[in-house]
Amino acid sequence: MHLLRSFQERFGFTRNELTSVCLLAAAFLAGSAIKLWMPPGVPSSGHTAFSYAHPDSQFLALSSAPRDTAARQSRTGGRKGSITPAARSIDLNSAPEAELLRLPGIGPSLARRILAYRSLHGGFAGVDALAEVRGIGPKTLGRIRPYLTAVPESTRRIP
Repeated sequence: MHLLRSFQERFGFTRNELTSVCLLAAAFLAGSAIKLWMPPGVPSSGHTAFSYAHPDSQFLALSSAPRDTAARQSRTGGRKGSITPAARSIDLNSAPEAELLRLPGIGPSLARRILAYRSLHGGFAGVDALAEVRGIGPKTLGRIRPYLTAVPESTRRIP
């Protein structure tokens, strides 16, 4: 008790601050004792040790997958659970809104802007003309370019 009183006087702690310091010191000592008591390498209470190998193998599998697979989920800017289209599978001059929504980073309002631009200007001369739509910058265009084509009206076949 004398040690605590001298500690309190020396550092100018209030009674509540001294109690907090004592509790923190007790918790630290208890944790240290438990750590020393546990044998190294043995997981406690049925918990398995975390391995970083599994996430790395998932990363390698995703990074080596072909970029034009239709069943691949959107990783950049898309909605959770949305499926990205296959490479060069969406024609800007004929795609409906639902098909434009499949593009990564394209939401309902941006899809409506693309349709409005298409109806106002009579279609897109090329994929790069999509940059003229408000809200589509270089990053978004670069992200969705692999999935788009722009087939002119005159060369489109009628089924």
